Amino acid sequence: MATYLKDIDVLGCRSKTEAISVKNGLKLNTMSFVCCSGIPDAFVKDSTFQAKKFNDTSILRMCFVGRLVKYKNVDLLIKAISQCNEIPCHLDVVGEGERVIA
Repeated sequence: MATYLKDIDVLGCRSKTEAISVKNGLKLNTMSFVCCSGIPDAFVKDSTFQAKKFNDTSILRMCFVGRLVKYKNVDLLIKAISQCNEIPCHLDVVGEGERVIA
């Protein structure tokens, strides 16, 4: 697990309680940010993508974990990642959708 954690820049959690639990459980040096419903605008406003950081890897791996419901806009995430042409990308999507009884 520690091998993978060194490659993660930031972690977001659903609540402060969960952020504390993740920090303690994974023995992180910093607290995860709280993203109650998505990432705060201030977090990505001035962000830049530094492709050279990933020179040693052949693919950029990302993961979405959450409920697969319309308002989460997972479809937009998939479309955005599909337009990444500079480096190969891989997206894992983990979650359950709303249950529909027919």
